[in-house]
Amino acid sequence: MRFRSLKDATSEIYYAIYNINLNTDYMEQISEPNKMYKIANDRGIASEKLMEFCTFQIHEDYQEEMRKFFDLSTLGERLKKKNFVSREYPNKQGIWRCALFIAQEKVPTESVTEVLYVTQIIDDYKQKELAYQQELVKALKEARIANDAKAEFLRKMSHDIRTPINGIMGMLDIEEKNWDAPERLKECHEKMKVTAGNLLQLVNDVLDMNRLETSGLEVEHKPFDIREVLRGCWTDLESQAEKMGLELEKSGVSEIECPHVVGSPMHFRQIFANILSNAVKYNKIHGKITLRVDMVSRTEDDVVYRFSVSDTGIGMSEEFQKHIFETFTQEDTGARTVYRGTGLGMAISKKLVDTLGGTIKIKSKKDVGSTFILVLPFAIDKDYENASVQSEPETPNVEGMHVLLVEDNELNLEIARYLLEEAGVQVIAAKNGQEALDIFEQSEEQEIDLILMDIMMPVMDGLEATRRIRTCTHPRGATVPIIAISANAFADDIQKAKNAGMNEHLAKPFEMEKVLRAISRYHKV
Repeated sequence: MRFRSLKDATSEIYYAIYNINLNTDYMEQISEPNKMYKIANDRGIASEKLMEFCTFQIHEDYQEEMRKFFDLSTLGERLKKKNFVSREYPNKQGIWRCALFIAQEKVPTESVTEVLYVTQIIDDYKQKELAYQQELVKALKEARIANDAKAEFLRKMSHDIRTPINGIMGMLDIEEKNWDAPERLKECHEKMKVTAGNLLQLVNDVLDMNRLETSGLEVEHKPFDIREVLRGCWTDLESQAEKMGLELEKSGVSEIECPHVVGSPMHFRQIFANILSNAVKYNKIHGKITLRVDMVSRTEDDVVYRFSVSDTGIGMSEEFQKHIFETFTQEDTGARTVYRGTGLGMAISKKLVDTLGGTIKIKSKKDVGSTFILVLPFAIDKDYENASVQSEPETPNVEGMHVLLVEDNELNLEIARYLLEEAGVQVIAAKNGQEALDIFEQSEEQEIDLILMDIMMPVMDGLEATRRIRTCTHPRGATVPIIAISANAFADDIQKAKNAGMNEHLAKPFEMEKVLRAISRYHKV
């Protein structure tokens, strides 16, 4: 009865149970007969039956391994220090099983003479294990690819960041030796300014790409003038284009029927800044850039424009055109002294265009030039005609204004203070948000005309300080203009600043012309 109970219990786990006598090479089935898992009859010569089972039941790829496992002449030695040995294998139909030899009445000082041979189906478990292993292999491969890409990226960035820094430091060394040569100093300053701008663009590209891939893109919906954005993009590149003797031909820009639209001007500007920057960077001396704008369609509420930027530059091979919108791609991966960059500009532009619901294509021929064709939809700004637009003065007037400047970095504070005072602004300085709040609450009603507020600061950050100012008991707490000056320049950072109660947001580095224009909008004449 105990034996039957044991067989009934084990048959729920093992589909075939055989007793094997290693001395006599004899085996017999002790579980209930099972047609699917029966070796061959229920008793006989063990070595023959196991080899026969191996040939007719086990998948061909595993037969050699299983013949070694079924070798009874070595089984006693294999079980000498173990209670059982096992192997997994698939049958002819690919169903996974596990075969075990279990030692019976094992005595440490004696050889094993009798064993149990059992078979267990493990297909569900094994399939999951194999799938998991495949996922591990895939993940490892992807990790290696990502690691290689990161290493290559860091190699390029190491070169591209060190190069402008080395240039700036070199210019500073030249300045120290030419204090009495104003023209030489001016030349050094101009070169350092251009180099610093290149360095800033590299950092911006990396940060933009990281934000697009991790946090996604927050699209703005604000009115703007397409012509002004295009004009601004070209103005930023005019100095470089002039040095190369490049000609810009504009077609259809001034004639745009609906230039006042609602959309994301920051991202629209970024797309064209990248495209025009490439048109300048990869052009030839005394080359030409053509910007053309055409209306594709228009409804009562929306308009679709096609923008094309053509250059007479070095062009691209057909193969590289297939990869231009991938990250970290540049056709010339060798010497990087002529055409610098992260290889992120076009990848960023493509992601921005896709998010804005547009398309971007390229036509290019090696040593002839390239044309980027961009199609973007916009909502028509219906309120423009009725809006009272106040034009800004050519020269911002900030003379006599009292500005509370909040900045924790001493060097940035010194620079900003000097430039503001040079423009006629009376500056009151604070080094963190708490200090700014205390100064404002203790000030007279008309003592502070405007606050320039950094965001990331110790003790109290700029957002919290702004919220406290807006809710404090000071008569002008709710109305005093507060402008954010921050290195956090993404769309969600701008929105956070506005949500905290700030009037405007200006991105660092400190561009005094933009700062003065922003301040002048709140100047009481």
